[in-house]
Amino acid sequence: MEKVKLTQEQVSAINNCRNIVGDEMLIEMQVNRRNSPWRNKWNAINELDLLTLVDALRIGYEVEPEFKVGDWVIDEFSGSMTIIENAGYANDLNNCRNNIRKATKEEIAKEKQRRWWAKHGRYVGEYKENDVVTSRHTKEILYLKEVDNERYYLSDNSVYRDKEEMLNHYLIVCFAEDRKDV
Repeated sequence: MEKVKLTQEQVSAINNCRNIVGDEMLIEMQVNRRNSPWRNKWNAINELDLLTLVDALRIGYEVEPEFKVGDWVIDEFSGSMTIIENAGYANDLNNCRNNIRKATKEEIAKEKQRRWWAKHGRYVGEYKENDVVTSRHTKEILYLKEVDNERYYLSDNSVYRDKEEMLNHYLIVCFAEDRKDV
């Protein structure tokens, strides 16, 4: 059987009540909600039906992540990624979690890279002739002399580099469209 998913507020309320009255009394008071000591103080327990509460106490529970402003989230249905920009949107997501999850660090890094390139009117790794780049290691500034089917030839007269090598070892200093000297 799977662990029950609860909000942080529900977990806090359950733990506080367990410490005061114990599991058996907690279940009994949930059955007779009229006499619940948490009617106002720990209202989050009232959101749970009796079976969910019993499963949480017997099997265990996982805390659902709470969304907050600044979190990167992914809609698993559409695959789109967004940043939560206001508290109202965060509350909407916390109340309706259909197919929404927090993005991983790797997903966030990839999306930031995609957005940076898109801001400059390009796809990730879309280098063009006359782009100016710098080596991450040597800090040498070079330009792309030739772009041939995702093979890149730099001004240092070296061998062709592939897209992956360009992304990992070089940074764009100036896009060809922005150069004033060409």
